[in-house]
Amino acid sequence: MENKSLVYDLIILGGGAAGMMAALTAAAENKELNILIIEKNESLGRKLLATGNGRCNFSNMDQSLDHYRSTKPELAQRVLSAFDLEATLKFFDSLGLQIRNEEGRLYPRSNEGKIVPRLFAEAIRKAGIALKLQTNIVRIEKQKRGFELFSSEAECFKTKKLILTPGGKATPVLGSDGYFFPWLKANGHKIIEPEPVLLPLKLNLPRLKRLSGTRFSGWAQLKNAQDRVLKDVQGEFLFTNYGISGIPILEISRFAVQALSQNQNVYLLIDFLPEYRPEKIGENWLGLNQEELVLTLSGFVHSKIAEYLMQMLIESKGPIAKLNREQKEYLTELIHEFKAEVRGYLTFKEAQSTMGGVRLSEVKINSLESKYIQDCFLAGEVLDVDGNCGGYNLQWAWSSGFLAGKSAASDFK
Repeated sequence: MENKSLVYDLIILGGGAAGMMAALTAAAENKELNILIIEKNESLGRKLLATGNGRCNFSNMDQSLDHYRSTKPELAQRVLSAFDLEATLKFFDSLGLQIRNEEGRLYPRSNEGKIVPRLFAEAIRKAGIALKLQTNIVRIEKQKRGFELFSSEAECFKTKKLILTPGGKATPVLGSDGYFFPWLKANGHKIIEPEPVLLPLKLNLPRLKRLSGTRFSGWAQLKNAQDRVLKDVQGEFLFTNYGISGIPILEISRFAVQALSQNQNVYLLIDFLPEYRPEKIGENWLGLNQEELVLTLSGFVHSKIAEYLMQMLIESKGPIAKLNREQKEYLTELIHEFKAEVRGYLTFKEAQSTMGGVRLSEVKINSLESKYIQDCFLAGEVLDVDGNCGGYNLQWAWSSGFLAGKSAASDFK
């Protein structure tokens, strides 16, 4: 039953993945605690529904550290080890979740992402944790002992300890708007400027709209102006009217954002047919006229891509009566080394995660308590850790939420 006194032992600010995990862990660690979750939205865990195309890709069987990015990856590893994959699977089994493994990516067996926040909500109810939904905290004041939190409706919530899990700045429509970064900065933290990651890229290509909506399975490298490879990926890509998307692009986006934010020029080098050796493809195309060549090429790639490549070939090498050796070699280059300048990226509105935030060196890594704000713990996207596509950002949420919740609750013993 919800405590009406508005005075709590522990408040978790943010009812997303990390916040729900922190609350349940704290309640399990110390059943005597009076715990409250404050959430902006009308329900808990709304952002979970946006992962895995609505299926909630909640973790991954491959937990190697190279799937995570941080200025202090060795510290991130210590947090991930505190609540590892085995512990995560046991936890979800205790909630009653049946699991589907798709090439290492873990989903609910039902393929319905909404079951995950529903199971969390039921466990939170059974644990006697209080909820305050649709509540926007606009001010936090540090007291000699504890904190006072003030809502936009002039409510005041008092707590001895605070766990901040408000998310980063990605998908602000779901409540993650970076509102608390200035407060953390004002209290001593040096925030790494948040940038959007796991999002589509904008390309500088002529007649790009002709390619919009076309998909292809291929391989791509992200390179800088010095031709250094920043990241290579493969999988299914999607051209859009502004650029390119698809899971491989989401994975590569962090490196593009990082380079562009440092005023570096970057480009994509795309191979539309990576399974074919360049020196072998197209030998029987010699002598084909333009119409025959487009038809033949459309058997390998989408017809829109075939027509686009043909137009580039004509512009560079002239009209095609019969494909000659020089034209064939240039066409092969277009197929295997298609160059597209990256001119930008979309916004936090379209991003799935945030790069940057509070440095791990500024929290006590064994507890995730702030080194600058006593009794304030941090977890989830607010910290300087982000992961690849595939359930890694949620694994970080579970691991950091667990550690923050356990640490905050154990302080009362």
